[in-house]
Amino acid sequence: MKDLNLYAKELVDVVNYLMKKNQLVFSRNNKFIYVNTETIKSMLEKRNYDTVDGKLYLWRELEWIECAEDRFNKRIKIDGENMYAVVIKYSSYSILKRLYLE
Repeated sequence: MKDLNLYAKELVDVVNYLMKKNQLVFSRNNKFIYVNTETIKSMLEKRNYDTVDGKLYLWRELEWIECAEDRFNKRIKIDGENMYAVVIKYSSYSILKRLYLE
């Protein structure tokens, strides 16, 4: 059985890194963080405790990300342009980040 903490910590680490490298995040508001699908997949390949799809599957099932049905990303519109992105719920990120800082 895999440790849920690994998945939670990786979500926090990925978002923290992407926030520092602002150009990798499509957009952010008080509800969601929109991330390029290929960018996040390449980051998730680095830690080998599960597959990229396995990680995104768990994030989706725990509702840490918002997705289209049977996908790990969602079609969004930013500045009039349609694109697909991994949509991370800011509330999930914020709660998990607080847990790791305490």
